[in-house]
Amino acid sequence: MIISYQVLGVNVPSFLGRENLLNNLERQLLKPTPDHVCVVGPARYGKSVLLHHLAQRYRQGNESYIAAVYLDLRHSPPSTDEDFKQRLARELKTTLSEISSDLAAYLEPDENSSIYELLDFVFEDLDSKGDRLLVILDGFDHVLKEAGITRNLWDQLRNLAQHSSLRLVTGSRLHLRNLRDLMPTDSRVSDFWEIFNPMPLLVGKLEDSDWDGFLLPLNVRNILLDNSARKEVSNWTGGIPILAVALLRELAEKFEDGTNLTKSDIDTVCEVMIASHRQLLEDLWDDCTDEMREDLARAAIEDIDANTLPHERKTALQQRGFLQFSSNKLKSSCRLMQKYAELRAPSVKELRRLFQTNKDFETNIQEVLELRLSQIQGCDPHLFELIRKAIRDISPNPVDATNWMRRVVNRALDIIWFHELPSDRSLPNCWITEWQYKAINFPSDGGKLPASPWRQCIILQLITGSRPELNPISKYVTKPTYLLVNHIREVADFGQHTTARDKVTVGIASAYCLSAISLCESLINDLPT
Repeated sequence: MIISYQVLGVNVPSFLGRENLLNNLERQLLKPTPDHVCVVGPARYGKSVLLHHLAQRYRQGNESYIAAVYLDLRHSPPSTDEDFKQRLARELKTTLSEISSDLAAYLEPDENSSIYELLDFVFEDLDSKGDRLLVILDGFDHVLKEAGITRNLWDQLRNLAQHSSLRLVTGSRLHLRNLRDLMPTDSRVSDFWEIFNPMPLLVGKLEDSDWDGFLLPLNVRNILLDNSARKEVSNWTGGIPILAVALLRELAEKFEDGTNLTKSDIDTVCEVMIASHRQLLEDLWDDCTDEMREDLARAAIEDIDANTLPHERKTALQQRGFLQFSSNKLKSSCRLMQKYAELRAPSVKELRRLFQTNKDFETNIQEVLELRLSQIQGCDPHLFELIRKAIRDISPNPVDATNWMRRVVNRALDIIWFHELPSDRSLPNCWITEWQYKAINFPSDGGKLPASPWRQCIILQLITGSRPELNPISKYVTKPTYLLVNHIREVADFGQHTTARDKVTVGIASAYCLSAISLCESLINDLPT
C-alpha cells in the first residue's frame, strides 16, 4: 500500500510513527481490568489520527475486544441527550450486525422503548458472554458545548460504563475534568467524570522514535535524508506533527525517487514554507493563549529565563514543540514558528503597549473604536455620526455614551422599516395572517407599526424568525440584526434609568459602542445598497 502525506482534508490522515503513544494507550486498554481513557492534546497534533487508527485496529476484534465503534463528534455534534444516544445506538447496531444480528436487532427502538434501556440490555447481554466493546468518542469536547446536553446523559453514560463489556476512549483538547468546569452546575456534579484514568494520555510533539515512521513514505521511494537533513527537519518543525507532515509532503512533491537530501535542501524548502504555509502557522498561533503568544514572540528574539514563566505555561510550550529547555533557559525549538513569531512580534508588543494595564485600555480604546467605525463603508451618515458621538463621550464620564444609544436604536429602526414596510408603515397582511394562524400575539397600532421601540423590536423578532416556532418572513433584515437592535434598545433603556449604584465603566461603555458599530455592519449586510 502506497502511503502519502496528507495535511488536513476530508479524510483522517494515515497513522505514521507514534508507536510509543499507541502502546501507552493500549497498555491501559489491554490490562486485565481496562481503564476508560481520556486522550487530550491541542488542535492539529494528531488526536483523531491516533483514535481513528485505534478504531481500525480493533474493528475486527482481538483477544480483549470483539469490535470497536468510532463516533466522530467533531462535525455536527449531537445537540440533545436523545440525539447522542440515538447516534451511539446506530453505530453500535451497525457494528453488532456483523457479530450478532439478534443482539443488533434490539437497537431498533420503537415509540414505547427507551434507547438507554436498550443500550443497557445490550451491554448486559455482552457481560453475560464475557465480551467487550471499545467505544471511541472523538471530539468529545464539542458535545460538551451543546446547551441541550444535560446531566441525565452523563449519569446514564456512567451507568453504561459500569458494564465490564464497555470501555470508553474520549478525544478532546482539554482533560475532561477541565471541560467539566465549563459546564452547567448540574452536569458538573455527575459521577461520569470520575470513571476515567486520572492521568490522560497526552498527544503532543513527536518523539525521536517517531521520525522513522514519519519518513517511511519517502524511504519507500528511496528519497533518503542524511543525518544533517534529518536534524534540520526536526529543527524547522519542532516535531509538531502537522508541520512535519507539511514539510515531508513538500519534499515528496519536489524531489524525484532516489534523491539523497541534505541540510541545504531542507533549508531551501522551509524558507519558502514560511509564506506558503502561513495559514498552518497562524492556526497553531491562534490556538495559543495570549500569554503563550507573548512568550513565543519573546523567544523568537532572545532566550527566556525559565524561572520567569509559570510551570503550567512552560510545560505547555514544551509539550507543543514550540520551546525547549536548556541551561535554565527556554529557547525556540521550532524554526518555522520562530520565524512566524518574529513577524507577529511587533503587533504583540504594540497590543501590550496599548492594553497591558487597565489604564492603558481606558486611554486607547476610544481611538480603536473610532478606527473600527471608520472601516464600516456605506453606513448611514446619521447613524454613523450618532455612534461617533457615543464613542467620543466614553471619557471622562462613560455613562454619557449610553445616552446616545436611544437615538442609535431609533435611527436603526427607521432604516429597517424604510426597507421592510410601505411608507404608511402598515403591517403587511401576509405577516398578520401568519401570526394569527399560529396564535402569536403581536403589537400593532390599528394595523400599523407601533411607535414604541420596545414594541417595534417585538415585530422585528417575529419577522426575523427569532422565536423558535417561527420562520423568517422579512424581506431583508436578519436575526443578527434583531439581536443587536434589541440589545442596544435595552442599553438605551438602562441609560435612561441609571442610579448611583449602577456603575458604567469605560469597558462597559466601550462594549455598548462596539455593539452599535456591529449593528452598522449588520445593516449594511442585510439591506440593499
